[in-house]
Amino acid sequence: MSITRRVLALGLATACTVSLAPTAKAESTRTTTLLCHDVGQVRVEVTGDLARGGQAKVIGSGPVQLTGLPGLTGREASGAAVVVKPTGVGVLCTGEAIHGKRLDAVLPASRVPHGRGGSVVDGQLTFTATVDEARVLSTASTRRVQPAALANDPAGYGPVTSFPYAKELNAYMAGRPGNTTVAYRKAGTSTIMVGTRGSATNVTASIVKVGIMATVMRRAQEAGRGLTAWEKSQLVPMIRQSDNAAASNLWNSIGGGPAMGRVLGLMGLRSTTPGPGGYWGLTVTNAPDQVVLVDHFARRNPVLNDSMRQYGLSLMYGASSWGVTAGPGRIYIKNGWLPRTDGWHVNSIGHVPNSYSIAVLTHANTSQATQTTTIEGVSRIVYKHRNDTNAPAPSGVRGDWNGDGRADVLGTKAGYLWVFPNRSGELKEPYRIGGGGWGAITWMGSPGDVNGDGRADLLARDKDGNLTLYWGTSSGVVTKGRVGHGWNGISAIITPGDFDGDGRPELLGRTATNELYLYTIAKNGTMRRAQRVGHGWGEMKFIVGVSHLNNDKYGDVVGVDDQGRMFGYTSTGAALRGIGQVGHGWAQQMLAGPGDLSGDGRSDLVRLNNGVLTSYTVDGAGHVYTMSTNPAARAEGFALLA
Repeated sequence: MSITRRVLALGLATACTVSLAPTAKAESTRTTTLLCHDVGQVRVEVTGDLARGGQAKVIGSGPVQLTGLPGLTGREASGAAVVVKPTGVGVLCTGEAIHGKRLDAVLPASRVPHGRGGSVVDGQLTFTATVDEARVLSTASTRRVQPAALANDPAGYGPVTSFPYAKELNAYMAGRPGNTTVAYRKAGTSTIMVGTRGSATNVTASIVKVGIMATVMRRAQEAGRGLTAWEKSQLVPMIRQSDNAAASNLWNSIGGGPAMGRVLGLMGLRSTTPGPGGYWGLTVTNAPDQVVLVDHFARRNPVLNDSMRQYGLSLMYGASSWGVTAGPGRIYIKNGWLPRTDGWHVNSIGHVPNSYSIAVLTHANTSQATQTTTIEGVSRIVYKHRNDTNAPAPSGVRGDWNGDGRADVLGTKAGYLWVFPNRSGELKEPYRIGGGGWGAITWMGSPGDVNGDGRADLLARDKDGNLTLYWGTSSGVVTKGRVGHGWNGISAIITPGDFDGDGRPELLGRTATNELYLYTIAKNGTMRRAQRVGHGWGEMKFIVGVSHLNNDKYGDVVGVDDQGRMFGYTSTGAALRGIGQVGHGWAQQMLAGPGDLSGDGRSDLVRLNNGVLTSYTVDGAGHVYTMSTNPAARAEGFALLA
């Protein structure tokens, strides 16, 4: 099965070798290490003399490759600066030091400034490198951190919901280029608010240095000691000046990605994947995870003690004058940026003392300055509303069946109702809830919180066509009663969430004439067919609700035809509008849209195939990404999913 994925390469991923003269004969081979800005360390094999036609290429088949011709930054014996910029577009990388060599012995004649070939120079070789971002993102879900349950952790995850002023925020982001995602949490609360335009995930670049710092501190705590003089000598420039060499030194000292992943798991992060090898800047994350990370410095918690977290805050205070500082001014902050051949990743995370924590992640085919403006515009909107009291309730998450603020997955098996609990984006072993009688159910789904009690509710159709409403409780569901009949004539029932933007959950139903109708649901469960919202839906084998397929307030859907092609449709509030094919290979599988599994504020998908339950996240452009396959969650024999 193949899933449509974004392909946003940071450069020419095929340009893997820097060759100064392809016809030159290689005389020797050696290895060296480059430091690529905001990426990390890259191991390179150099064959022959670079000044006489040698070649340099990255060791292994990772996502980073060299391109263009090398340059040099240094000084002549007289003190005059010598700067030969490397060719190619991409990340700047610095290489081995050059001491007391003639310039024409370091670089070929074509790269030496006129009349300066005989100059004796000290300096460093420089290169450009590209990153295959599509590869980084597509493999991230297989290496995510494993969250650990820490009791009474005030800095951990709470419910994830949309901003109460989402209309203003979304309108601003819609007018900005590329992808933007923002997360916010007010001091003293657990709810994380999220707004997203485009993809919810991003490459960290230098904001990962806060995670590296947390790992260094946790290591010291576990050893029963304070920070060493050497650790402080690296932490200070890494955070204050965003020093890349210090980041690599600390990354190597802690044991790289696996060590940081363990500590981030202790913090409960759900959607972060540490960069592979020495590539700390290629860590993949989302905005809610970054708010949780920042709050482990801003709030008391069992992972970092007060001494450690307060020292970390002291390093972050005023570390940058741009980014999420816009509005509040001088705050605890860390920024990161990474150039691409088609634009920039620019990210900013921070904490406003005694007020809130915030993360804004962006990437677009624009300049760094444009993305900075986007971040600062978002920050000003959040700051303006910082004292709003109309925040949504921290419960009522669609599909949340155990009250932890995360959507779970329901299933029917052997006449009983079961729950696959969602633990930080991973579906775990199912357990049975309630009594029997579920073998007569032919469809079920959660529209959301119908009666307004802060709990998700459930609708189910039996074999006689009766539609029954079940109130959600802290331990499962209880029967409210029958709310409809004759639903056997409805060939597809869809739960898109709030389809028309009135703040209430709705249903969609496909009739025998292949028309789609909208059904409203009152607080007492009374249902009414409101209006036709589409026609010609007979070719769709599955139709599933995935609220917020784009970035407006309306609930949306995806449809799968007999050929297994998946198409996306967004609601205008009164009808559905097609956005085109978003995937293929979805035939002959059980498919459901249970709600937001990943915690990014969007509904996700699950499929059951040959007893394997797989979850998928859908971004604001309709792209579908594998989130996790759950082999531990035994799913054989299930008849329905919701």
